Amino acid sequence: MTSQKNFEKYQNTMKTIIQEAKDQNMKVVGVSAQHYSKDPKKTLIRKNNATLKSLADIYIPFGESIDTDNNDKVDKAYISKDGIHANAAGNKVLSDLILKEVFKKAAATVTVDTGVPFINEVDLLLAKPTTKIAIPGVSFTEADKLKKTEDDSGSVYVHSPYLGEYISGIYQFLMAAIGIIAVVMIMNAGLKMVLSGGNSEKVNEAKTKIFRAVVSIAIMALSYTILYTLNPELVNFRNVRVLLIQGEDLPDPEENEAGSLIYESSSRPECKVEPPSWTRTTFDCQKWKAGGYEPEGVVPTTCVVTYRCPGFINRITSIPEMKDAVCKAGELAEERGYRLAAGKTTYRPFEKQAENWCESKYKNVVVRSKFVAVPGKSNHGLGIAIDAYLYTHDKKPLMRGVKSSNQCSVDLEHVEALAKIFYDADPRFERLSSEIWHFNFRLSGGKAANRTLGYPPAAGCK
Repeated sequence: MTSQKNFEKYQNTMKTIIQEAKDQNMKVVGVSAQHYSKDPKKTLIRKNNATLKSLADIYIPFGESIDTDNNDKVDKAYISKDGIHANAAGNKVLSDLILKEVFKKAAATVTVDTGVPFINEVDLLLAKPTTKIAIPGVSFTEADKLKKTEDDSGSVYVHSPYLGEYISGIYQFLMAAIGIIAVVMIMNAGLKMVLSGGNSEKVNEAKTKIFRAVVSIAIMALSYTILYTLNPELVNFRNVRVLLIQGEDLPDPEENEAGSLIYESSSRPECKVEPPSWTRTTFDCQKWKAGGYEPEGVVPTTCVVTYRCPGFINRITSIPEMKDAVCKAGELAEERGYRLAAGKTTYRPFEKQAENWCESKYKNVVVRSKFVAVPGKSNHGLGIAIDAYLYTHDKKPLMRGVKSSNQCSVDLEHVEALAKIFYDADPRFERLSSEIWHFNFRLSGGKAANRTLGYPPAAGCK
């Protein structure tokens, strides 16, 4: 709501949503907005809250409650470091107001006493089982030793083997028990044979029991082999896969990095590369599909590392020299009430770049080169570029679906916040002149002209 035009559009949308909710017999709870620096006269905020109060069934005076001295500024005790969002104390005020206004209960009197302690759902799934009856041979892996895996989007899974371990333990116990019983039966039958006094009927009966006992032992011993022969899945107990961290599978945006290439990408001699020998007009996609190109203009995979950073939703791959700077950006994002997500492929090997180029929707190579990097001519291939997207701290996207054609619609406040995070993290970061999400890491230091806060100059934003 940084302009009157945007404010009126926001108001009309809000009225429509509230009316649609009421038409479906829903109760509308409205939470007043707090003051912020982009509305210095506070007129838009006041109008917004007045409209919300008139339309909502229940009005929560949140903005007023965190401005205790009525000076049209959020109290320092309730504002986060970004100067916009409420901090933990501010969120506590909001939760107390909701309890009071919606549920008519004072926060101090609200208790949850179910008689059992709260257990996190993931902890419950991964808790080491305890059998009511101790069964010899049944043992379970400690929870902290369970296998963890990570997919391409950065989602982390833990694999629980408890079901397989339980069945395996029961199988071993039954094998031992049946073996003991069979031996006892054989000994009993043998004793009867000795005491039969030559009675053929008793001897034959004892032999039959011995034969049956031996067959039982053979079947138990060969049961695994028999089941595996019939169907391997009968003995393959897959571990239960539990999601620990939800990654963010972001598509690769179309990018043009002409004029921004930084071939000083690494301090290691074996990782230095030269520009490719082809141009946008001479690169042959048919030749590439036939395997006719050797990689050029990209660092080998041995020159990059994949890692996680606090404040980032998913993984990042870059040259090692860039890791500390990226992780610092993640820490700053969290301190300022945000989180970051990296693009699906921060480092793009030659094959991925060629795929993006040759499968682009733009058939004319001149037009295509305005939106997509020519293979071997991308800082992503040098391991020094990151496409970063801003999220709220609770993982709500603030730049969903952004690309070259719609980047000017992203709130300027978020464009600036993203830039400040990277620039404050390390002076070697600079922004691509045509894309709000793309940051390069220049080992010799970012150029001042490329460290734009607002929309970058070549983005075409007015």
